[in-house]
Amino acid sequence: MLKSFLKRTAAGLAAFALLAGVAIAQAPPGGAPAAAPAGPPPKSPFETATTGAKKVDGLFPVYYKDQQLLVEVPGSAINQNFIVLTSIAKGISTGQVLGGMSWGFGDDAIWSFAKVGDKLHVLRRNPRFKASPGSPEASAVKIAYNDSVLYALPVITTAPSGGMLVDMTRIFLSDDQQIGRSIGMGFAADRSTVGKVKGFPTNTEIEINAVYSGGQELDTVPDARGAQVAVHYSISRLPQNDYKPRIADDRVGYFLTVVKDFSDRKADENFQRYINRWHLKKKDPAAKLSPPEEPIIFYIEKTTPINLRPYVRAGIEDWNKAFTKLGWDNAIQVRDQRDDDDIDPEDVRYNFFRW
Repeated sequence: MLKSFLKRTAAGLAAFALLAGVAIAQAPPGGAPAAAPAGPPPKSPFETATTGAKKVDGLFPVYYKDQQLLVEVPGSAINQNFIVLTSIAKGISTGQVLGGMSWGFGDDAIWSFAKVGDKLHVLRRNPRFKASPGSPEASAVKIAYNDSVLYALPVITTAPSGGMLVDMTRIFLSDDQQIGRSIGMGFAADRSTVGKVKGFPTNTEIEINAVYSGGQELDTVPDARGAQVAVHYSISRLPQNDYKPRIADDRVGYFLTVVKDFSDRKADENFQRYINRWHLKKKDPAAKLSPPEEPIIFYIEKTTPINLRPYVRAGIEDWNKAFTKLGWDNAIQVRDQRDDDDIDPEDVRYNFFRW
């Protein structure tokens, strides 16, 4: 029995030694195997969405790639008001589609943004109707008149800054402005492209090369199967200051903004008409004649022919005669845009005479 036990023990030890030898033989020289090299860290959802895109900083950072416009809407923009202007940068000299003209017949839009679930709503505000805060009429106006929801954009992801990244391609690369209907043509989405994107601290500019086809032949277009219109969008933050509107006088012609005030019982129709005016404040309010705290400065764009610039300057400065009679000294100033000036005519912080 002892002999049998010794045989089994010897066999077991031999087997163990054999396995150990195999393990030792399989181990690479130099000890334990080296760890595999670490790969690149995975991209964040924001990096994935914006990879390969050109970033344009500004009021709303824009990431542009492959005819796609991804826009970063900061949290500070929620429930704030922005003015949106649409104009024809290059037209076809037909009807209202004229280069340099505004579109919308003077009815500029006021946008605001609201976060609703996992979507960002783009609303068009309704500023035409109002009443004094806290009045019974104010409650009635709130019930009777509402804003319009133009778009519900899915939030793609959150930017490192905390802003919401949304795809606004369908807002701008479309015919939501109904230009095609005005000229009897259809919008050709497959041939329409993003022209340019610019960004500044208080505004973002987007221009679309919109193509329209079909309809009648036009003398001003080489081929009506592909009429091209450059549509320009400007989104600007409304200034926060102590600007006070001024009531219009029917005896003086002026550009107006009209609001229906249901708290105003003096007028039968309740309409209040305000003039569109500059925000001027005297440096010395008590002085009969005082320069403004911030004068109105016009830059003559460097594209203006040199021989015509003196006449342009004289024409603009001539308005100082009217301001002087109202107590303003040197209210309007004119400067030439130099080649080394870091200013852009599309930056809403500057006023430009453009050629």
